[in-house]
Amino acid sequence: MSYKRFDLQLKYAATYAQHRFTIRALEDEVSYEVKLSGDAEHKTLKPPEWLSLLNDKLARIVAKTLYAREKQGSDVSPPAA
Repeated sequence: MSYKRFDLQLKYAATYAQHRFTIRALEDEVSYEVKLSGDAEHKTLKPPEWLSLLNDKLARIVAKTLYAREKQGSDVSPPAA
């Protein structure tokens, strides 16, 4: 039985956290799996839970990136007149 596997691996350097979101398509069956940093194995989730968790993780990465850019920008002194 063959299957197609689609992986999305999220990494961000600030905490070295790694999360892997996987969709497995097995003929007529689809499973949604996630492996968060620190977990030993993938967990199978229902599609709404999987999508909600992915959305949450992406939002946190974007928020941390924007905060870091904002903080970095505020540390720069204005140019001398």
